[in-house]
Amino acid sequence: MFARQITVGFIPRLKSWAFSSNRCNDLLYAACHLVETTDREFRIGFVHVPFSHGQAAVRDEGEPSVSLEAMEQGLRVGLEVAVDDGSPRDSEPPA
Repeated sequence: MFARQITVGFIPRLKSWAFSSNRCNDLLYAACHLVETTDREFRIGFVHVPFSHGQAAVRDEGEPSVSLEAMEQGLRVGLEVAVDDGSPRDSEPPA
């Protein structure tokens, strides 16, 4: 659902298999384990954001980068998807 919403919003995205993705996966799997081993119900997720154009320019190593505006828009979409429980919004008429 997140990838579809990001694509609809024309926000650039790329799946990365870089070395750092292993650390990201560790964090996500640790969070998944926490969900499975606690009696609380909550959602988890992980969004890895790329360098901003300014950060990439300073590093000058050819890493992908994206504008801060696109990052903000992507994170907003991600948060909206994360908290969406499928119920109609106040501004939406009931189905």
